[in-house]
Amino acid sequence: MVKTYSRQGVRVENPDQNQKTLVLIGRSGNGKSALGNCILGRNAFPSEASPCGVTLNCALEEGLLPDGGMLRIIDTPGTKLDIHISVLFLLMSCLAAYYDDACFLPIVRALN
Repeated sequence: MVKTYSRQGVRVENPDQNQKTLVLIGRSGNGKSALGNCILGRNAFPSEASPCGVTLNCALEEGLLPDGGMLRIIDTPGTKLDIHISVLFLLMSCLAAYYDDACFLPIVRALN
C-alpha cells in the first residue's frame, strides 16, 4: 500500500528501531520511482519513461531486509535542484531529525 503525503512533508508514526529509511531525491525524469521499484522488487511506485516526471507527491513504501528488518523507501517528486535546493535541504533536515538512520540517495542521469 502506498502512503501519499503532501509536499509539506512525510509524516510516519512510531518508527521501529530495526528499520532503515532511504529517501530518493533528484531531478524529474531521472528514475527515482523506477529505482525504488527495483530495490523493493515490485511495482510499488507509479513509474514510466517521461522527461517531465510522474511523481507529484511524496510516497512511502516498505519492504523486508534480508536480516528481517524493515526498509522504508520514500519517493519524492522531481526537483530542479538549482531552484529548490533550500527546500531540499530543509526536507533532508526534517527527515534526518525524525529518522536516526535516514539515508538520502541523489539520483542522477548520465548525459550522452
